[in-house]
Amino acid sequence: MSATLNELGAIDWTSDVTIHTHSENLGISAAIPWAISWVLQEFEHAIIIEEDVTVGPNFLAFATAALIHWAPQHDVYSISGYNMVPPSHITQSECPVRYSRLVHSYAWATWRRAWEHYDPSMQWFAQQSTRDLAKLLGTRWAALRWKQFAAHVRHGRVNT
Repeated sequence: MSATLNELGAIDWTSDVTIHTHSENLGISAAIPWAISWVLQEFEHAIIIEEDVTVGPNFLAFATAALIHWAPQHDVYSISGYNMVPPSHITQSECPVRYSRLVHSYAWATWRRAWEHYDPSMQWFAQQSTRDLAKLLGTRWAALRWKQFAAHVRHGRVNT
């Protein structure tokens, strides 16, 4: 039994836990989307924490409150507990949250209505011009980087 299943088996704060396992390893590119789709068939929203991630003590409360607060805003697709931006690059460091056009995984939350737009092949990026992506993402460099990343996904060079 994996360490993750051992941890799940030790949950004693609720009796309402459903665990689904597969007989074989599906790989990250299939397993995570499958699991999220499975959960969102029953629930309107979900908090996702990958098994090798340790979250801070306030993450669950933050994600829960954010899911409620931003639920009516259909232009918000996910809530992330992971921030790749160095503090020196954050323009309003006093703000407890920030908007980003880029999605970060590891520890995050989403709604069924947002997950319906999930595009594992990243076709949307392929259909956008570099110019339009630069307007959306802020720089030509970011547009080129995301077009490159989408091409890697489409051609199987990146599996997540």
